[in-house]
Amino acid sequence: MYLEGYPVPSIKMAIESSMGLNLDGRDIHFEVPGVTAHSPWDMVIEIPEYKIVFAGDLIALQKNMFFHSSNIKGWIQTIDNLMTKDYRYIVRGHGGIVEADYLKIVGDYLRTLDRAREWQSIYNEEVNPESIAHADTALSAELAGIVQELLKSADAYNVARQINQLYYKLR
Repeated sequence: MYLEGYPVPSIKMAIESSMGLNLDGRDIHFEVPGVTAHSPWDMVIEIPEYKIVFAGDLIALQKNMFFHSSNIKGWIQTIDNLMTKDYRYIVRGHGGIVEADYLKIVGDYLRTLDRAREWQSIYNEEVNPESIAHADTALSAELAGIVQELLKSADAYNVARQINQLYYKLR
């Protein structure tokens, strides 16, 4: 760890599950989820005194979620685990600070995406962003309903990208 642009020595360390440090009189806790979530390199950094956690891309805006090296089941499990903690604030990736109740919003969105992936697998459907943007989709009724639910939190392009990314990743 080092402060970029400041002439202080850097400290390099490896964290396999969790570790606490006291830096300048403040306790800081580092934790690596026990499963792959957004990526195999996920880590959260908690400052208990302030009830804040730096969660990175685990808690990105819905439109910014990518599933390149993720495991959606592990991601949902990690969010559920974070919801059991006593956080007040979450610092998310690609965004600012949000209240801890945002964890539920992210968890619900991921669960809905996972449902979409399951229906997509059943009907072998590709989701077209142009058609869902205009609600003239030829998707199965089950998947079309889930897509409409997802469109409340992200635009058509990103909803289609995410569903298709999960579908092709898990084939």
